[in-house]
Amino acid sequence: MPKALQTTALVFLGGALGSGLRFSLGLQIEPLPLLFLVNLLGTLLLGVVNGKTWPSWVHPLLGTGVAGGFTTLSGLSLFLNNHFATDPLATLVPIAVMLALGFVAHWVGMKLAVIWR
Repeated sequence: MPKALQTTALVFLGGALGSGLRFSLGLQIEPLPLLFLVNLLGTLLLGVVNGKTWPSWVHPLLGTGVAGGFTTLSGLSLFLNNHFATDPLATLVPIAVMLALGFVAHWVGMKLAVIWR
């Protein structure tokens, strides 16, 4: 099997796992806390994946696939679209906090990858 096809299959598998997990959590958690949870966990995972050199299958499966399928920019866009007109500040503050915490989560993930043997 060609390398590009193997990589694509890993991304498909990881994306299915990540989006399935996000959907399952969405059945249990309200929209805004869900956005925080999935985006922070996804960026933490991406930080772990980016934090050190892993076998070649890890980034397509866990980084692009699982983290990409799990996190949700579309949910963030819907939140912005549904709430910005009525209360801009109450809409932008959680988004700004989520972005800032996302950078922290990615950094923590990178640090965890280095100490994880």
